[in-house]
Amino acid sequence: MTITALKPGASSTVVGLSRPSRLALAVVTALGPAFMAGWALASPNGVSDSIPQAAAKIMADPSGAELSLLFLFLSSLCSAAGVLVVGAAVRRGAPKFGAIAAVIAFVGFVSAYYTGPVAAIAAAPAAGLTEEQVLRLIAEVDAQPLGVLAAALFVCVPAGILLLGIAALLAARQHAIPWWVAVLLAASTPVIMVGGFTSMAALGAAWLVAAVAFGAAGWVYATAGDRTTM
Repeated sequence: MTITALKPGASSTVVGLSRPSRLALAVVTALGPAFMAGWALASPNGVSDSIPQAAAKIMADPSGAELSLLFLFLSSLCSAAGVLVVGAAVRRGAPKFGAIAAVIAFVGFVSAYYTGPVAAIAAAPAAGLTEEQVLRLIAEVDAQPLGVLAAALFVCVPAGILLLGIAALLAARQHAIPWWVAVLLAASTPVIMVGGFTSMAALGAAWLVAAVAFGAAGWVYATAGDRTTM
């Protein structure tokens, strides 16, 4: 075991919480990425589908599309809160870098709920829209300024998680968090990127890796005030 201690001058805002409360905080922190895994696994379309292929699969499975949108909504809510906890954990060893990373990740997850035309595509069969009409609808929705902005801001999700991982590595050098947590956070974005080019199942598994990393960082944050060993 390596003897470590909370960085001098750092304080915990959760000192005095019971163990169940600290565990609950860690679980809540992990929920955002876990719901993203649910989104990936519930989505009817695949990672390599063209727009017409994806639209056809969504129209054929509107229930799956609606479930994926529910997971996406829950992920946006929980992840926006979770990155603040992860950011608080890494800021103890990398205050400025960790703060910037948390802000970028927060912006990304807040904008991630923009669903574009997916909900409309799922409702298209019930509305009697033809495939040609749906494709025109997709083009019009994607061309709207909000759609363009949301697509640009979504890049902040992987970028923010990657920066949080780098900040965690810096914090680990200052003995503010365990190395294994820092490595897991740093590895989350590359794993997600690989999953995103492989399959929705692989992408879902990758987000579960991120969920474990977020939950571990949440536990670190919750217990840092009384931690003497790692």
